[in-house]
Amino acid sequence: MARDLRPGGLGISSADESRAEEQRFRSIVEAAPEAILSLSPEGVIETWNPGAEQLFGYSAEEAIGMHVLRLVPREYRTRALQLLHRVIEGEVFEDLDARRLARDGRVLSVAMNIAPIRDRSGAIGAAAVVVRDSSGRKELEGQLREMAMQDPLTGLFNRRHFEAELQRQIALTRRNGQHGALLMMDLDRFKEINDTFGHAAGDEMLRAVAGVLARRLRSSDVLARWGGDEFAAILVDTLEPHARAIAVDLEQRIAALRGEEGSSMSASIGVASIDGNPATDWQDVLREADLAMYDRKHEKVG
Repeated sequence: MARDLRPGGLGISSADESRAEEQRFRSIVEAAPEAILSLSPEGVIETWNPGAEQLFGYSAEEAIGMHVLRLVPREYRTRALQLLHRVIEGEVFEDLDARRLARDGRVLSVAMNIAPIRDRSGAIGAAAVVVRDSSGRKELEGQLREMAMQDPLTGLFNRRHFEAELQRQIALTRRNGQHGALLMMDLDRFKEINDTFGHAAGDEMLRAVAGVLARRLRSSDVLARWGGDEFAAILVDTLEPHARAIAVDLEQRIAALRGEEGSSMSASIGVASIDGNPATDWQDVLREADLAMYDRKHEKVG
């Protein structure tokens, strides 16, 4: 005999099914790690799950009946109201980056999904908001960006990022009519320190050189470990004669450094002008500075 599978055919009413479905939905919302809340068209919080308590610090008793703008930093409140109005008009927003306020005043980095809630007739009577804490993701993304840009030993820019900065600086020089200079530096006798005292001593000297460069040059200048025992710097808004004087000063400061058992080294620094000549590209400037560096090294040997 065939069984009636329609609502009520097994002794289960449509009302019972609706209640069971609602209970399943509430169980999912209660167990979700995300903050899930619903808002009236005016922005009053109507529901508030344990995930919201955990993220924002308000209990359900405190939050329900509170206006959602209590969770929004002042400078973002107009934008938050505009979003709510658009959702009540039927729009859906997914994975929005936003800033929200916790109960203790902390500003949270969050990602949000916002969608309209419709009744059985299809009319929109509220908005559902799902909020995830994205501060860990933001921090990780920042760390990855830094790793992609920095030399891990010295903390200076790496070669790849420095090349991009050199191209940008040349473009700015052409556009603004300014002057700059590129310094290329090679450490003399560095291999002797590595061979005699070990790589740890060599690494310490490289960090010391990076410190000399960072202290002597301006925050607007761009510093990099070019690779091995070579460093590079872009001197912004600097004429070549002044850049050459800076190069001599840096050579003297590096020569004054002392490492393991009083070990020392020197530096040979080549200078190339960044003058905005449209016929000169960044690789030309690099080659000129590199040749000047080796000329300086041979000059010192001679």
